[in-house]
Amino acid sequence: MNNTDCLRCNGDGFIEINRQTHTTQTCPECKGTGRGKMKILVMGRQSAEQFKSEEKYIIISITSPYSPEAKIEVKDPLMAILRLSFHDWDAKDKELIEQKDTLESKRMIYFNREMAQEILLFVMCYIKTVNLIIVHCEAGISRSAGVAGAIAKCFCGDDNYYFKHYLPNMLVYDTIIKEWNERK
Repeated sequence: MNNTDCLRCNGDGFIEINRQTHTTQTCPECKGTGRGKMKILVMGRQSAEQFKSEEKYIIISITSPYSPEAKIEVKDPLMAILRLSFHDWDAKDKELIEQKDTLESKRMIYFNREMAQEILLFVMCYIKTVNLIIVHCEAGISRSAGVAGAIAKCFCGDDNYYFKHYLPNMLVYDTIIKEWNERK
């Protein structure tokens, strides 16, 4: 057992409910991940660039297209950074803009399935080694909250916090949830 293992199932992801028949069920504490409580923090670009932690963590860095990347260097305890770039448009905005045949509408970069898949694979690669995920966008309100809420729903079973405290981008959130459900 290491410091990221779930205390109830000791990192197995399941618990024995009947010792005589060796019947098991998914651990209700970690939802089968085998991990302890995961922290998923939402923040703006400036806060992410200045963030410090003593525990191992990963960052999902979201910037606007045609903007420079956030100035974040991968060094211990930061394990890795996934960098994505897309506009902060929701599903309704996307439909309205696509109806216009303008140069601006053709330059828009929307969140898509491939980005959702990248996020899910990135989190899955590090889920056993980190308990902290930082998700940042420019302001730390919409895109990052959509990603964080979806990660929380997929890996922890509960996204309420992100809907109470932020304004998650629903195109981002729904696309990640859809990809997660298709993987099952």
